[in-house]
Amino acid sequence: MQLAGRKLKEMLMEKKTELELELIELSCRAKSNLSEMATNVSREHPADYSPPQDISLSLIQVRKKMIAKCQEALERLERGEYGICAYCGCEIPIARLMSVPFTDKCIECKREIEEEDTLYVNGAKRRISKMRRQHNIIF
Repeated sequence: MQLAGRKLKEMLMEKKTELELELIELSCRAKSNLSEMATNVSREHPADYSPPQDISLSLIQVRKKMIAKCQEALERLERGEYGICAYCGCEIPIARLMSVPFTDKCIECKREIEEEDTLYVNGAKRRISKMRRQHNIIF
C-alpha cells in the first residue's frame, strides 16, 4: 500500500495542479468575455445577456470545488485517513481511488447518497440539490 499511497499522492498533486491551471485559464477567459461584453454591448437590453459567461462562471465554480476536494484528500492522506470511506468507515478499493483520487466515499455509499438525492417526477429521475433538500423545497 505504501507504493500505491505514493502514486495516489502524486496523482492528487498532479490533478490539483492541472485544475489550478484550468482555473486560471477559465478566469482569464471570463474576464476577457466580461470586458468585451462591456465594450460591445449595452447592459440595459435583455438580448445582450451572455449565456456563455454563465457557463464560464459555472466551470470556474466546479474547478474550485474539485481543487478543494484534492486539497482535502491530500490532508486525509497526511492524517492517515485517506482511502477510508467517510460514511461507512470501510476501505475504499484502490481501483476507485485510482479513477477518482479525491473521493471520500466507497462506491456503495456514493450510490446510496445519489439514490437519496434522486426523485422520480412523472417517471423521470430528477436530482435534488443539497439546498433544496436542506430547506425541504422539492419542485
